[in-house]
Amino acid sequence: MNLFNSFNKGKNKALVVFILTMIIAMVISGCSNGNATPIGALKDQDGERVSVETAYENSALIKLGDEIVIEGDQEGITVTDQVIHITKGGVYNISGTLREGQILLEGKHETFTLELDGVDITNSSGPAILTLDAEHTYILLVENTVNTLSDGGKEEEHEAPLFSGDDMTISGEGTLNIFGNYQEGIESNDILTINGGIINIEAVDDALNAGDGIVINGGTIIANSGGDGIDSNGDLTINGGYIKVSAGNNANGPVDIGDGGAYKFTINGGTLVASGGNMSIKTDTSATQNVIWIYDPFTAHEEITLTDEAGNILFNTTLEEAASSVLISTDSIKTGQTYNLIRTDKAAESFVISEVSTTIGESKGMGGNRGGRSGRSSTDGAKAPEEGEFTPPEGLPEGERTPPEGEKIPMNNKNDNSNGQ
Repeated sequence: MNLFNSFNKGKNKALVVFILTMIIAMVISGCSNGNATPIGALKDQDGERVSVETAYENSALIKLGDEIVIEGDQEGITVTDQVIHITKGGVYNISGTLREGQILLEGKHETFTLELDGVDITNSSGPAILTLDAEHTYILLVENTVNTLSDGGKEEEHEAPLFSGDDMTISGEGTLNIFGNYQEGIESNDILTINGGIINIEAVDDALNAGDGIVINGGTIIANSGGDGIDSNGDLTINGGYIKVSAGNNANGPVDIGDGGAYKFTINGGTLVASGGNMSIKTDTSATQNVIWIYDPFTAHEEITLTDEAGNILFNTTLEEAASSVLISTDSIKTGQTYNLIRTDKAAESFVISEVSTTIGESKGMGGNRGGRSGRSSTDGAKAPEEGEFTPPEGLPEGERTPPEGEKIPMNNKNDNSNGQ
């Protein structure tokens, strides 16, 4: 049934135009904050599925598989040798499995929205999803779906399975598993914004990398990397979410920002625990949430607990790998309060939070404030774990936002959409 059958022909045209305009506006704004209804889920007033042509302007359903099926507006879409090339901005719902293929977005001044509705894309010679030229790319993770993107170990100009040459925003309530087998996990040449989703990353080099800045407003991010965990060559701002980063225990820092002293690391909300090599960056004084920096050798699987003066547990986590530094920030850490740091096989240590940044131990100053690429020599011979090797994080902080159930879905439990359905 057509969405507008309930309107009498020749009447209420202004209302129809208004409704259509509002629908398109909601798609564009909703996809940016993760609240949009995916194309495939749209229903009319009788509960019937709305056709793609009726749903949104410039929209299509793309079903991956041995045969790639496209439903809806196909203008600006070509398929050549498993590469789906999209040159016209719009909303594209993508599902299914694509082996040795790629979604390629290329349209100057165009805005692309990709609804990942249960996709599994591998590409041994480059990114699984690549934006070469666009105004903005929005990635919407459809609720209750698992999406997997993997690149290969071959050298390629674009070094991540999810790569954008321009601004990119990730939102939604689904799961995104990233295997960065060559270098980075997720990379944007401009600003990378994460508003939601459950994002698991294994990367040979940096887990997140952006040329102009990184903003994290929400979601759950669990990242293991051989290089930097979060590498912004501009500012890094964290306003919310649950973020656990395990970076290489070498000259790379779990958190890194642009060099030259012109860029800021600001945390205003959420929970962040980052471990790895030494960091030399500091939290900007404008931050509204306190940060504890701990510099000391840590062993793999070491447990860290933070309690208040009365002994109440505020934060608890277990490190994935050995580390030289650990960064902890939650909204439970208050200025002027006394806290106890309890570690495996270590005497408890008490300290007072007197400012936005509190340092325990002494930084070696090797990991942070370098910007740019991580040192290649530090990851020579490194290899991202095979699919299926993601392990659930242990010890989520009490009283903090915990990742949604299903945060660590086994990697062999992917959407079986090999037939494109």
